[in-house]
Amino acid sequence: MRDLTCPGVVALIDSADSALAWWRTVAPFTRLRQHHVPARWSLLSEASVRLNPADVVVFPRLFPLDAPGGREAMLTNTVEPIREHSAALVYDLDDDLISEAYIDHHLRTDWGDGKTADDMRRQCENTLWAVNQCDAVTAASESLAAYLRTLTGRPVYTVPNAIDVRWYRSRLAARSLWADRLTIGWAGGRRPEADFGAMAEAWGRVARRRPDVVFVVAGDPSARRFAARHVPSDQVQHIEWAHVQDMPMAMQVNIGCCSVEGTPFDLCKTPIKAWEYGIAGAAVVASPALYSQDVADGFTGRLAETADEWEAALMDLLDDEEQRRHLAANMATRVEQRHSLDLNLANWPRAWNAAVESRHRHGKMEMQNASA
Repeated sequence: MRDLTCPGVVALIDSADSALAWWRTVAPFTRLRQHHVPARWSLLSEASVRLNPADVVVFPRLFPLDAPGGREAMLTNTVEPIREHSAALVYDLDDDLISEAYIDHHLRTDWGDGKTADDMRRQCENTLWAVNQCDAVTAASESLAAYLRTLTGRPVYTVPNAIDVRWYRSRLAARSLWADRLTIGWAGGRRPEADFGAMAEAWGRVARRRPDVVFVVAGDPSARRFAARHVPSDQVQHIEWAHVQDMPMAMQVNIGCCSVEGTPFDLCKTPIKAWEYGIAGAAVVASPALYSQDVADGFTGRLAETADEWEAALMDLLDDEEQRRHLAANMATRVEQRHSLDLNLANWPRAWNAAVESRHRHGKMEMQNASA
């Protein structure tokens, strides 16, 4: 495939097992290698990284700047040596990690790391500094890319998140863990309480009306709290995130809930959870703020904003198995046709090629200015 022709690429990641690494590096790089693109990753903890002068080097989000010596040491010991032995440096961001909205999100989320607003602003400044040491930036959504373009003069390319549908289906259980019960699920990491307000209230109402329903909360342990306040403990099943290979099975519920507050931070994300639920066979109920781009109400899912709307949508779906199947099948088709990794794979090498060309142009301009 001509679109998949590009230089060698090396991504520097902290772990190959995290969901972040899977979505942004491991899954697309594995598929690219099947098309003979020399894409590989290396752990940041490794003492040295073997580079070819033609390689593009990708720095992940939160590229570490807390080493002794800070920015100066990072520039001298890491950035400049890599720049000297590579074709281009690319900073990859899958979330907004720079704005005041991100700081607010972090402080309202129970991370338990003790960071203050000033600590977070320094972290954001360091992230932006790291971005500006690179030749280009890749962003996981167009909304995030648009925001980054207001902050940096570096070229920003949108490389949307895409789901490896074939792999995802291969990791689903032949029979759901809760096949004998009706299930409503939520999955994710740590979130502020405002993300759950209307949905959690509706869960409580549904639990009282339908004591036969099990509520499956998959993800960070702190997410249990929103369910515990509204749903009897004997109706809640909590699944902690395990290895990335086991995550799809946690999404095999009858109804998957995707709820966000709709802050500027939220709107820079991609609606991954709706895709996962759809491919896993669940009907999706979601907040319109982020998810309306893929959840067409009554066709690929149901949209709900208030507690009354959430309750009505959930009760309708619990009582209508045919509607659940119809919505899940339509969502799965939409994901296959718009967001599958196979269809979007060329976005990665296209951006890397553009980064190399941008560095080449910039170098020529510097040489011309120097000789003028």
